[in-house]
Amino acid sequence: MAKQRIPTPQKALEILSPITPEIYRALEYGGSKTREYFDKERVEYDGSAYAMLVRVHAKHYLKQRPEFATLVFDKYSMCGISFLFNNWKCRLWKSADHRAPKLPHPGHSTRKQLFYVQPEQLGFPWKKKKRSAPNLHLVILWNLDKKGNLETLWLVCPKYFNQETGEIKIHWCAEIPNPIFGVQAPPSAGPAPALPLERKRMDEAKEG
Repeated sequence: MAKQRIPTPQKALEILSPITPEIYRALEYGGSKTREYFDKERVEYDGSAYAMLVRVHAKHYLKQRPEFATLVFDKYSMCGISFLFNNWKCRLWKSADHRAPKLPHPGHSTRKQLFYVQPEQLGFPWKKKKRSAPNLHLVILWNLDKKGNLETLWLVCPKYFNQETGEIKIHWCAEIPNPIFGVQAPPSAGPAPALPLERKRMDEAKEG
């Protein structure tokens, strides 16, 4: 089997462009509904519960959209959002940092650790699967500001996770255009994994 080539950020954004606008809208909807709940019930803020409710409403929104009608969502605890698109496995995770896009540490979760390694490097976990294995893992990072408004979404292509050091490496990270502003997909970053400075360079990022 030929080795799967990692797409450029531009190519990945282009392929995902039919669904990324709805992902923005879904998370905005989830943030709005969650703010309403906490304000109305006057519940003490809890970051984990807040994020989970955002995902609950965002996932519900996506399932109602025609762009997602044929997609199958994976079933994860805490209402995690994961689906297969173009044979790419996409997972929506809250960024570990408000100031910059940062992949969350997988902790002791074997499933998350494996997701930080591309399928071509894994091989064995998919041998007994009935359905074909995805040929790429992608993460869409989201976060909310202090007022509960959705911040910029980022598309991240993970590369490697070191179980001993906890180090996470990535191929690239790119800003997902916000449909509100009608921004087009950014130009290609070229063959090198380094990103333009305006994308908040994150190549070879490390997390502890």
